Amino acid sequence: MTPRMHVMSITPFDARGALDEAALRAHVRRFADAGIGVFLGSYGTGEGKLLRGDEVRRLYAVGVEASDGRVPVVAAALGLGATDDVVERAREARALGVDAVQIHPPLAGPATIAPRENEIDAYYDAVLAALDFPLVLSNEVLMVGYGLAPERMCALAASHRQVVGINWTDPDPSSLARVVRGLADAERAVPVRVGLTAQLPLALVLGAEGLVSFEANVVPALCADVARAFDAGDLAAFRARFARLMDWNLALGRAMTPRSVKAVLAARGEPGTALRAPYRALDGELAHWLERDVARIEAAGARDATEEGTR
Repeated sequence: MTPRMHVMSITPFDARGALDEAALRAHVRRFADAGIGVFLGSYGTGEGKLLRGDEVRRLYAVGVEASDGRVPVVAAALGLGATDDVVERAREARALGVDAVQIHPPLAGPATIAPRENEIDAYYDAVLAALDFPLVLSNEVLMVGYGLAPERMCALAASHRQVVGINWTDPDPSSLARVVRGLADAERAVPVRVGLTAQLPLALVLGAEGLVSFEANVVPALCADVARAFDAGDLAAFRARFARLMDWNLALGRAMTPRSVKAVLAARGEPGTALRAPYRALDGELAHWLERDVARIEAAGARDATEEGTR
């Protein structure tokens, strides 16, 4: 059984701007200790579009080594380009030992120019025909500017056994319900993970596997606790822990990742928290708001832990 909770990991850089492999190892081991699956090189939190080819290869190789097979490692730094390039980079990632490769929706140009239906079909036909190892398909409305039909994704999963997961990031909750229901009715179970933390309770109730989050970079143990409370049927614990997770979601989302995530990790003294240009470290009101929010959330968490310990 794969973990309920996954993370879109940061990509650690040192003060000179180079990939910080020691920090990456420590970061991945922290996820493995918490039982959190790892997506490496995401285009959001992972700064994947800013990575060079040699860096992406080292990112995967080091991440796979650090996980030591304890949790799945998924390659996420590919896509949004030419179809043959997606295929080539997916093969490279698999050769480096990742457990699966995430396949983004096609996007040949600006997000304002969505592909036509026949172009989407041709893209998936070509990619899925060329790749025979585990793949995670994703619906990324916020990233690419358009949504994929749940029925299309269910059909792809049903007809291609190498599809081992679906990541669903769509503000429309009805689309989430349709894809989970469609896959539940299929002959082969394919797990669905949401990419919007606020949708996690709905996703779990519908029968989805869980969440791929940026918050797990900062609070991996809390993310794991949320999943454990749900699996134990402890509604009160789930409600309390999910509420705390949403506090983190709102605090980190104000300045957007990777800026906010790395700012919190830097404040904790974690290595590898430099940002790659054109990103800049937070300052001014955003930095002040984040510092205030983090202090409030951590104080509330400490109080809750104390109260739980005295019961």
